[in-house]
Amino acid sequence: MKTTKEEFLQKPYGDIIDDLNLDEMQKSETYKIAFGLFHFTFWSIFIFSFAMLIFGSINETSHLLSIFSILLLILDMGIYIVFAVRTSSKGIMNQKFASKAGNKKTVIFYLIMAVMYIDIFKEDVYFSAYIGIVYITMCIITVMAARNNKVLEKLSSDD
Repeated sequence: MKTTKEEFLQKPYGDIIDDLNLDEMQKSETYKIAFGLFHFTFWSIFIFSFAMLIFGSINETSHLLSIFSILLLILDMGIYIVFAVRTSSKGIMNQKFASKAGNKKTVIFYLIMAVMYIDIFKEDVYFSAYIGIVYITMCIITVMAARNNKVLEKLSSDD
């Protein structure tokens, strides 16, 4: 496939993440690889930020490490929430997860757990913040799961 100079200048070439000239099978395989890497990266950042929090808590003079841990967690959970928002808006969230998580009882459960853990670890402000961020994220994810289920119901009723 030959491209013109104008097409070459308008489109990003040379990027390994670019799927511009891939056929559907190649895109499907590329997306599977990208999703696997997203999954690995999400959990790696989560574990790394938790390890930093533990080390920062052990070394009480290292507030900067604990703060960076919280910032890294916020970035990680933010990406997780964006993923949930985008997949739920199209009804393509993992259906097994969405059917179990997308109910009011689950949101209430996560809120109760957040309050309980924050109270337990109230002496360590960084750990309380960390736990709070995780559980509030899970509340948002369960709301997105409910949204996903509503989108699927609407799509099935339109057919």
